[in-house]
Amino acid sequence: MTVIENSEHATSQLFKIRTSPARRAQLEKHHDVPAATVNMRRGQRLVIAGFGIAIFGIVLYCMATFSTGFGQQEPVFIKESLGIIGAGTLVWLIGAVRYLNAAIDSNSSDEGL
Repeated sequence: MTVIENSEHATSQLFKIRTSPARRAQLEKHHDVPAATVNMRRGQRLVIAGFGIAIFGIVLYCMATFSTGFGQQEPVFIKESLGIIGAGTLVWLIGAVRYLNAAIDSNSSDEGL
């Protein structure tokens, strides 16, 4: 055995020892997935997470605006809620760019598109 084969054998043995059969099957399943598809899924998750964060910020903004009476005092959490909306938009934008870059990098013959 060469050094590379020996290290691969040791790694595979360690992989089998420290993971459960269900986790091993899941990891082996994802091992065969192309990198572009994995990046597209990550981009989709970021888009959904950014959407959720932005909606949460909008809800906080509405609560802060409606919690004060008409002209009684300055609303609480206005700046924070706008920051959350901005952070959600930024996460959404990063996810969209990552998804589109992965779609461009993948082959047009892929079934995942």
